[in-house]
Amino acid sequence: MLLYLSMLDTEEDKLTFEKIYSRYHDDIFRRAAGFLSERADVEDVMQETWQTVCEKISFFREKDEASIKAYILKIARNKAVSLYRKNRKEAEILEYDDICEEEESKDSLLLSLCAEQGVEEIVECIKELDEIYSDILNLYFLNQNNVKEIALLMDLNENTVRTRLERGKKRLRDALVRRGLHD
Repeated sequence: MLLYLSMLDTEEDKLTFEKIYSRYHDDIFRRAAGFLSERADVEDVMQETWQTVCEKISFFREKDEASIKAYILKIARNKAVSLYRKNRKEAEILEYDDICEEEESKDSLLLSLCAEQGVEEIVECIKELDEIYSDILNLYFLNQNNVKEIALLMDLNENTVRTRLERGKKRLRDALVRRGLHD
């Protein structure tokens, strides 16, 4: 609390802050903990909330208790939701990166085959496939687009693209086997 008090200029602001802090500290903790599972995240939200209170301390001098509590809890809620969304988005990005790495390792054999046999043979095999698979395989292998980009380009759901890509890869491998280019 001393850190926050040092941010305030007047004694009146410091007294207002001390009163608010002592009354609502636990409420803010409970509000943040309701959204976040990690204690460090809860503490971050509390710190950001109290910093915002310090920055807007003049607002709190003029309000009644119910307004103060509602405003502070809304600040805490917004900061907790924001951090929750940020954490969830980071987790999705990491998960997406893992999926991409997995796809890349599966495709390395096909890509090395392209290097050995030449792209023309692979392109011919892709052309033999149904259009729903050949378009996606062209975008994936030849244009180096990922699933998300293909979904945007073709105006399809990402899951549809993944399914068609996997089925197309299987059909492509079968076509390569028929030509004697793949075992």
